[in-house]
Amino acid sequence: MTRQHRRPFGRRATGGAIVALMLLLAAGCGDDDDDAVGSAGEQPSAEPAAQGGDTFCRTRVDLEQAFASEQPDVAAVTTLLEQMEASAPAELSANAAGLATALARAAETGADPNGHPAFDENIGPIDEYVIDECGYAIVEVGAVDYAFTDLPETIPSGTTGLVLDNQGAEPHQMVVFRVADGVTAAPDELLALPEAEFAESLTPVGGATAPPGASGVIFTDLRPGRHIAVCFMPVGGGEDGPPHFTQGMVGEFEVT
Repeated sequence: MTRQHRRPFGRRATGGAIVALMLLLAAGCGDDDDDAVGSAGEQPSAEPAAQGGDTFCRTRVDLEQAFASEQPDVAAVTTLLEQMEASAPAELSANAAGLATALARAAETGADPNGHPAFDENIGPIDEYVIDECGYAIVEVGAVDYAFTDLPETIPSGTTGLVLDNQGAEPHQMVVFRVADGVTAAPDELLALPEAEFAESLTPVGGATAPPGASGVIFTDLRPGRHIAVCFMPVGGGEDGPPHFTQGMVGEFEVT
């Protein structure tokens, strides 16, 4: 299985108006989670917690969170990229430099880093290292046409890699939201909310997209509470079909 990271930094996707809304919310609109450590849209601290491999691992997570905002803080991203290059293991030194080239450009211009050759060539080896060597909890979730499989009912809080393994015939996506405390509406009711209520009820955690036969990963700091996972990709793999969640591709789990 090849991990292809078509959207690990969660900034652009196709699939209809609700995806545009999701991207708008990625700036961290949820009042309930404004002070959450590692919540989407929060600019991460540029201070490393440790040296060497620990800094490299943490920087990979912080970069993803930095790119959750619609326009990342260029100074914060620049510092994180410098940390990544300085702390990269020798075998990933060239990959860290290549990734820095792509992400620096994306932070300055607001462009999607996905599709930039330097991004596509270098993110895979880095993420394989983070999954295998950083000690973060890894949760593997399957995707078929049209459902999530093996999504746990509960996941412990903390820094986690959520790996989406696409076993279907169409591209699939896993966008994770934390549901505001006290909100009990079912996932389909939440996804049908008007924009303002949607923003109050759901805070983006991260997103990954994978083509058939590949996988993608979300690195994030999960905090306790109810979460939903949603696929916004259009049925048929084009641009005009209804999103997969309308066919039942939505899941729910509790972070404890």
